Amino acid sequence: MKRIERVNSLIRDLAGEFLLSQIKIKGTIISATRVEASSDLKYAKIFISVFPYNKEKQVLNMLKDALGEWQKYLAAKFKAKFLPQSQFLIDKGEKSARKVEKLLRSLA
Repeated sequence: MKRIERVNSLIRDLAGEFLLSQIKIKGTIISATRVEASSDLKYAKIFISVFPYNKEKQVLNMLKDALGEWQKYLAAKFKAKFLPQSQFLIDKGEKSARKVEKLLRSLA
């Protein structure tokens, strides 16, 4: 596995742990679906999935407020020359796949 793939996987796993421990909204499921770190590891886009969808904005606002805590959490567990500046985004691909799946089921 290439270095960037290992980094993406590690950050995704750490983000998942952080989401479970820090972002709690009753009746909401939040998961880290993928990460895209830059080749120089200075930046990382962390894509998340939120269910139910109407909680996405609330979750993103909570993550924006907790970004400093996330960076501290990442710094404690991620040993590298650079600590990537992170950005949390909604995974639109995951959302689109669910819509297509639902549509296909309705046609069957």
